[in-house]
Amino acid sequence: MNMYKQCKNKNAQRRQIEIALSLMHLMEKQQLQHITVKDICDNINVPRRAFYRYFETKNDCLTAMLDYIILSYESYPKKYNTLQERTLELDMETFFDFYYQNQIYLKIIFNNDLFSLLLQRYVYWTKNANQVYDLDYLLGEENNREKHYSLLFCMSGLVFSLFNWYYDGCQPSPKEMAKIISKNLINGLNIDPQKLKKENQ
Repeated sequence: MNMYKQCKNKNAQRRQIEIALSLMHLMEKQQLQHITVKDICDNINVPRRAFYRYFETKNDCLTAMLDYIILSYESYPKKYNTLQERTLELDMETFFDFYYQNQIYLKIIFNNDLFSLLLQRYVYWTKNANQVYDLDYLLGEENNREKHYSLLFCMSGLVFSLFNWYYDGCQPSPKEMAKIISKNLINGLNIDPQKLKKENQ
């Protein structure tokens, strides 16, 4: 579930993101535990009441910050031009390239021990906004319960692989990671690669 106010007004959405990004920028230099609501507001010259208009606590703001990172992927250039060209390997390459180009996100998450919370948010968005991390094409005609656990399996393995990849200095390359991860997802989910190609045509 979301733990912060969902804004419908575009101006309110922009201000909410601005406050969440203020926290992110502060976390580039400080630990989360040392940052106060006052610091977040002073950093962008807004009054404290503006913060509480969108968030009840600093942790709510943190959740919004992680959601911003996750949802930024939606507009990131994909490694394919059409759905017909889409493959699991290209999806994985896009995913790892996104974080390779935005390593500051991983630095913030790693330095503040936030990978478990990041995983929680990935699971939330995978279940509630599959257009962002659309895994349905992998899972075929599975029933809802099977699909639920398959999604958890996919996303948990992917996020923990991301964690270890960052720990190893973002090596191997996103392209090589895509080959490794897609192979293991196909084996783990018992996916027929030929069927996968047909479904994307």
